[in-house]
Amino acid sequence: MVFFGITYFIAGGVLALEMPKDEVAVKFGEVKTFSSPQRMHAVIVSETGFYPDSIMLFRGEHLKLFVTGTTLQPSCLMIPSKEIFLAAEKGIITEGEVSFDQPGVYEFFCPSKRNIKGKIVVIEKKLQADKIKREVASKNKVKQYWYPKDDPGLLE
Repeated sequence: MVFFGITYFIAGGVLALEMPKDEVAVKFGEVKTFSSPQRMHAVIVSETGFYPDSIMLFRGEHLKLFVTGTTLQPSCLMIPSKEIFLAAEKGIITEGEVSFDQPGVYEFFCPSKRNIKGKIVVIEKKLQADKIKREVASKNKVKQYWYPKDDPGLLE
């Protein structure tokens, strides 16, 4: 099991952890490429619904889901449009990963529990160029220099 770059494993009934290997620092001026961002969410399936029942992320992000249940009755999390099925059992965590390349609302549900549904909202991230530059209201837009002759009180 891996969370946040730290590997966990069970040794003799005890949860142990292994720290990640040291990475070589990037040299100054070297271009480093990054993979797509990954967002992690835990979802709990209960008799009353999913918790949380709404997840938001940006287009192109990978979503890693950790699903568990609160009851002994069979339950799951399905995303039909992405062909994802994750069983939700009490005391057991099921993992799954999916990516969303198109903005929109994707529904997830469990067919064995007819009344519970959730949604994944995928939005487009605004580019830096699309952001509106705001001016400070108290700042002069035109530079005006002050001279003593501009203040009649100083010349008297």
